[in-house]
Amino acid sequence: MKAHLKNGTVCILKDSWAIDTTLNTVGGNGTQYDYNRKQTFQGFINIPIDSVAIFGNEFKNWKSGGRQNYCSKLIGRT
Repeated sequence: MKAHLKNGTVCILKDSWAIDTTLNTVGGNGTQYDYNRKQTFQGFINIPIDSVAIFGNEFKNWKSGGRQNYCSKLIGRT
């Protein structure tokens, strides 16, 4: 999942991430990039949800016959 933060930072979390409703955060292993898309951190990232401008998630669904479908979901916060 991608989390585009309000300050221009992007965090890409790997397959396993979780929402902590008590702390109001999203956390998981991934990579963080600054606004110039230079990698700044790799490891466990804990993101305050109120600092996120938009979440994005993309997954692949393989069908028989080698055909591939993509699905992307975007959730915006204001």
